[in-house]
Amino acid sequence: MPGTTEIGHVIVGDMIFSHASIKLPVLVIGYNPETGFGGPWNIGSGRTLQADDEILLDSWLAWRSGVAVGDRINVLGSKFTVVGLTRETASWMSPYIFMPLASAEDVLQLSGDASFFLLRLSPLANRDVVAETITTEFSETAVFTPDEMAATDRKFMATILDRPIAVMLIISAVIAIAVTGLIIYTSIINRLAEFSTLKAIGSSNNWLRWLVIRETLSRASLGFVLSLALSYLAAELIEYLWPQFTVTIWPEIIPVIGLATLIMTLVSALWPIQQIANVDPSVVFKA
Repeated sequence: MPGTTEIGHVIVGDMIFSHASIKLPVLVIGYNPETGFGGPWNIGSGRTLQADDEILLDSWLAWRSGVAVGDRINVLGSKFTVVGLTRETASWMSPYIFMPLASAEDVLQLSGDASFFLLRLSPLANRDVVAETITTEFSETAVFTPDEMAATDRKFMATILDRPIAVMLIISAVIAIAVTGLIIYTSIINRLAEFSTLKAIGSSNNWLRWLVIRETLSRASLGFVLSLALSYLAAELIEYLWPQFTVTIWPEIIPVIGLATLIMTLVSALWPIQQIANVDPSVVFKA
């Protein structure tokens, strides 16, 4: 195929992985270990495949089923030795296991079949031209880039999970912003006596307003930065402890949440500012 530097294919099939008392749905991927094309992209421990009776398991699947590197396991009646554990190869639906292409053909009974053909293009190749050449020669073939394939998978999952997750995210964001406003309001109201003292010794209303606004902005900014850092830390921790879940933080949403938080904190400070302006400084000197 003009414009390509490497061509290969993989076999993908579903099965129930059974070990000891554990039974889990998994996705079997058969690839050519000699080229590594279509194989795992992140091996956490162990090594790559070197023989037809070797297999790579997802790290979470291995932990869940009590399997370690070096163990022998049974996959659809065939014995394999676990030589490595992969990371970033699990979803909430099914983790991946990788085996040599010939073994996958035998285990899945798909000899001579291909689930996906993989092409690596040369730096100077035109992707659109290559795709058009393929679809012209093979009219029933669909051509996708890795990004397009990932987008297709996300779109499919979104039809199931997008709406409930979006509702939960909106509710949690509203609650977080409201709590931030309540904290700001309470912190100012509880110190009305201190502001009254400042007013009694000569501080003007405008100076006190500016003091409250500066304090409000400082607290909101500090809280927002800390919460953002904790969010990224929590995402890393969740993916490390439960690799079948992927946590994505959309950077484009961060300014929107930050602006909403800023508005809520300023609105929460309006009523206390008015109370400070109306307070009688003489009450400070009353017994």
